[in-house]
Amino acid sequence: MWSFLGRGSVILVAVVGLASAAAATPSADAAYFAWVRQCVGGIAQELPGITASAQVAAGHFVRDNWDLGAWGEGSFADEFTGRAGGLMPIVAPSTTGGAHPVIVLYCPHEAHLADDWAAIRAFHAHGDLVIAFTRPELVAEAARAGLKFDFVVDNHAAPHGGLFPVGLSRRTPEWVVPTDPVANMIGLWTWVGEFVGACTRLGKMPPMWQSFMVPGAHGRDTPFIGMRFHAGTPTPIAPGWVGRQYLSSLRWSLDTLDRLEADHIATAGEEAHAAHVAGHAAYAALTGHSFVELLGCPHDPGYLTKLVKDWSVQREDITVQRGDFVLCVGYDSPFVGTDFGNLEERARATGATVVTSCTDYHPELIAALPPGEMFIDQRWDLGDALVQLPGYDIKVLPPSGVIGQTILWMVEAKYWQLEQ
Repeated sequence: MWSFLGRGSVILVAVVGLASAAAATPSADAAYFAWVRQCVGGIAQELPGITASAQVAAGHFVRDNWDLGAWGEGSFADEFTGRAGGLMPIVAPSTTGGAHPVIVLYCPHEAHLADDWAAIRAFHAHGDLVIAFTRPELVAEAARAGLKFDFVVDNHAAPHGGLFPVGLSRRTPEWVVPTDPVANMIGLWTWVGEFVGACTRLGKMPPMWQSFMVPGAHGRDTPFIGMRFHAGTPTPIAPGWVGRQYLSSLRWSLDTLDRLEADHIATAGEEAHAAHVAGHAAYAALTGHSFVELLGCPHDPGYLTKLVKDWSVQREDITVQRGDFVLCVGYDSPFVGTDFGNLEERARATGATVVTSCTDYHPELIAALPPGEMFIDQRWDLGDALVQLPGYDIKVLPPSGVIGQTILWMVEAKYWQLEQ
């Protein structure tokens, strides 16, 4: 039996005698989902501290003309940048400084922390404010290196980073199937919401992106590019209100995913593992801000090989073959057509097993998938945004990155369980 002790609760899963005990014990994919939901609750407990750090940051942003940007682990920084439902007036922080001090939203590169510590020292040397999104174990690592962050958002990731142990006979097992990337996104968007709310209380509203998938969004967004604030005085938003709205809506979205798609996700993990057992390869084609530098990140067990070289096109050094497994986690469409290099069509033609996941507001694309082929519906709405700010023209703060990654890691969790 193995167990995970998280801050605030315990997730207990048995893996001895899986075949006979499957009905009595949660599966690993269910355990991963339970952790994600627990994480949402944990971030909610951090809301007073998140609001406090966001209030300080907003003061510098509004009154002192400081800049704002994200730095660190790739999927975190890219999720923050140019994102539907996210902030428009942001910069890329530089360790060599800039015209103004920067509010740096920082997520550790766990694989090379020494380089990170040097960068944090550089940020502090030119007066930047560093807000870390991470777990206490890495804050302690920073303290041992003589570093202290200006603020810390406890991400409520699993204490070891990965949720599941490998090498159970070892004194110090390794831990796989990462929790930090999902946890950091939840914390990030909660913080952004509170930052925007704090700006409104200071009489300013920073422009936010509407998803380009919404008709008319390009025309709506373009005039605001390069602007720091909207004209006029916004409706002031009470502390904590935006964060609570985001977390509540995200919890509802995740619960909908679990209720309607959990069986499909588990089956995808089983099919990926079955391909491996039969001597074939298992691949993942991933697109979206939150998937940058994701496969191969710390605690990734490496079960699924990255299939695309950028956001859409298949790598030239990989040829999908009969019997292989291909998981395609997209945005609002399958990986079909010339924009995706006909990735799914080519994989199906070889006789590979293809599982597609995207959201459902293009039903004609989903209806065109082969009958009987597995489809995992992400079930977020057009606009990719959860919170309607009082008096603002669009909804903001996206769910898709959290949902897409949750699906990926639940598939990996099921695969891990079947490997035991």
